[in-house]
Amino acid sequence: MVGKINNNISYSKSEIGGKAHNLMILKEKEFDVPDFFVIPHTQIKGNRFEDLSTKIVNSIKDKDRNFILRSSAIGEDSSENSFAGMFESTRVRDNQNIDEELNKVLESENSERVLFYLKSKNIKEKPRLSVIVQDFIDGDVSGVMFTSLIKNGKKGTMINSNFGSSSVVDGSDSDSYFINRENILSKKVINNKPSLTEEQIKSLIKLGNKIEGIFSSPQDIEWTIKGSKIYVIQTRPITSKLTKDLRIWDNSNIAESFSGIVLPLTASYARYAYKETFTDLARRSLVSEKKIREYDDVFENLLGFFYGRFYYNMLNWYKMITLYPGYERNKKNFEDMISAKSRHQFDNDYKENVSTYFKIKYYSTLVIRYPFFDREVQDFIAHVQSYNSDFNKIDLESMSSKELLNLYYESTKQLLKKWSITVENDFLLMTFFGSLRKFCKKNRLKEEDFLSLVSNIKNVVSAEQVDLLKELSDDLKDHKDLYNLSKNKEYSSCLREIHINPQYKNLKLGMSKYLEKYGGRFANELKLESEDLDTNPEFMIKLLVNYSNTDIANDFKVQLRDFNLSIKESIKLNFLTRKIKHYARKREELRLLRAQSFALARKLFISIGNKFMDQDILDNARDIFYLEVGEIIRQIEGSSVTVKLKEVVKLRKRQYLDFKDKEIDDVFFTEGDPYLSLPSKSSENNQMNLKGEGCSPGIIKGKVKILDSFEIPDNEEYDIIVTKHTDPGWTPLFGLCKGLIVEHGGLLSHAAIISRELNLPCVIGIRDATRNLKDGQIVTINGYTGEVKIHE
Repeated sequence: MVGKINNNISYSKSEIGGKAHNLMILKEKEFDVPDFFVIPHTQIKGNRFEDLSTKIVNSIKDKDRNFILRSSAIGEDSSENSFAGMFESTRVRDNQNIDEELNKVLESENSERVLFYLKSKNIKEKPRLSVIVQDFIDGDVSGVMFTSLIKNGKKGTMINSNFGSSSVVDGSDSDSYFINRENILSKKVINNKPSLTEEQIKSLIKLGNKIEGIFSSPQDIEWTIKGSKIYVIQTRPITSKLTKDLRIWDNSNIAESFSGIVLPLTASYARYAYKETFTDLARRSLVSEKKIREYDDVFENLLGFFYGRFYYNMLNWYKMITLYPGYERNKKNFEDMISAKSRHQFDNDYKENVSTYFKIKYYSTLVIRYPFFDREVQDFIAHVQSYNSDFNKIDLESMSSKELLNLYYESTKQLLKKWSITVENDFLLMTFFGSLRKFCKKNRLKEEDFLSLVSNIKNVVSAEQVDLLKELSDDLKDHKDLYNLSKNKEYSSCLREIHINPQYKNLKLGMSKYLEKYGGRFANELKLESEDLDTNPEFMIKLLVNYSNTDIANDFKVQLRDFNLSIKESIKLNFLTRKIKHYARKREELRLLRAQSFALARKLFISIGNKFMDQDILDNARDIFYLEVGEIIRQIEGSSVTVKLKEVVKLRKRQYLDFKDKEIDDVFFTEGDPYLSLPSKSSENNQMNLKGEGCSPGIIKGKVKILDSFEIPDNEEYDIIVTKHTDPGWTPLFGLCKGLIVEHGGLLSHAAIISRELNLPCVIGIRDATRNLKDGQIVTINGYTGEVKIHE
């Protein structure tokens, strides 16, 4: 066991934080609390990290026992602010990886979700962190208990429980019991056998009443039962719930698809695409039409739009997830998929939205469909490719506005209304990804092992794009006359020579094949207003010139060590890694398909813009991007409330000029009318933190280039690109650098996947990296640990 707390030392709450202080009170009252000791924040601040680790190890009496490292922040677990789930708690086995686990706990005070919580509660200073070192109890049954809450108009105690030591607090589905004066008013059991007996329920209620009496307020208690003993792991006051009018806005990885300011046409088209995709997903998942209609406002408002920028409406996403079984698992998968900076909970009433009958129907359908899912994906890909090919043969300019509108109707039917299969592929990817995470944790594999396992996917369509660009670049370089034209930036002349001169027919053919496959892929490829390679063909020549000066070969190879697993565990590991690579490969292929489909919409709307210009409805064809889809439809169908679309465009152009000067946080919340309660951007944090998340193995030292937006730097030496976010259209740039630092993203973001395929060390999640690093600085990035070191 860990060393018992020294009763001769009296710590105040201001020294050790609310969580530790509450445990001390319970220990003094002789409750069964696992043995623990506390390192106050004053000692943490005054000690080197290595000294803290040594102090913990030296204080452990039984070196073979497992223990928990918990944070205890000043102000945490108070009646006003719970900070529930904000700070890290982590388990240490046999004193292994204690430095890594302690660092997780201490660094959690700088996490995005903590910063958001502070802002939402109007707390000006970050709470100081103490550390609890607590004996780990491998319980038979564990859970949480809310000693007093209202459900369906009745007051009672809510208990959530499951077999094992930590499944409930980890977010797994659980049994739930709502008890009023020892009478069970409602009960949900997820397995055939209930995790709690009636006697255990009575004992827990008795325990809860005692603790509630000590603290004089309703309590949220984490507990575990081992044998006949109930251990109290922690207790905190139950804080007030979110108000009905509260909305949480998080731009997370949507900035990877729609970065910066987005014009009205893209905004309205994307909102419609999200609604159709997730409504179709609900239907494919056998959600009833009645339930889908009830949730229509949720599907309609999955995205928010502020100062021309997209945000996830987080609570609506959570509401949508309640349509499906396994809410906690799906919620975690969703948050991991989008690298959410804000994480919130609904109360238990909202989560219990799925009947037993629907669960049986839902899971039965999944089991039946899964063996044929790859075939479904391939059929979908073939369908979209066939439709896109047929679409590109249509002479859009010869069509009337009404004919173009009918083509739009048909394209949404053929594409958007069937796009939910891509979400299902992402769901499978995240499911296996999460399973591999648990496997690595269970078998004590390091983070660098995990990264190595998910690297080297092979045959990823985006990585193949880089290889093809290099081949075309080498071909261009072999033709000295062409190469000299391009080196002198005479891109138009170079392109014209390629098209008219027969001696360049192989290069012309190669470029045509590239454009056929990757023509829809470019920076900001999902923004309809972006210029593509059709409107800016010279860009490709500039790209090939830059590739001619670059060697994309990387000598670094991911090495997998011997994990010393049993045959059974080795088979499971191989299965999980194969599945992750398969669905990640498909994800990239489907993303390219999405870009190609948006390219069709772009061509279609530009053609309508030309018609509107010819009819004097607009001054310029590209003014179409300042209108919403509905306004265009109503203009053509004759149901518009205004015929002065030129005036609408002028007004919006003035608004968008103002938007450029507006700044807003990546995560914020509003109460009531969102546009009346928009917060201003938080003041900048001057503290430099160059620690993120390693997402692609390798270490590289080189010169930094800061990119606020996509560009191919001219006549400038650089090794490491630093940017806020990337989208798949940035792929060509990956072949021109040796490493990446990206402020936003996750392990399954496009930047992470392609970096691993190209053997580029990559670090994500470094807050304000583009502000704290400067062009020309020499840095070393560690793609394993996420550390970035500046060299003076």
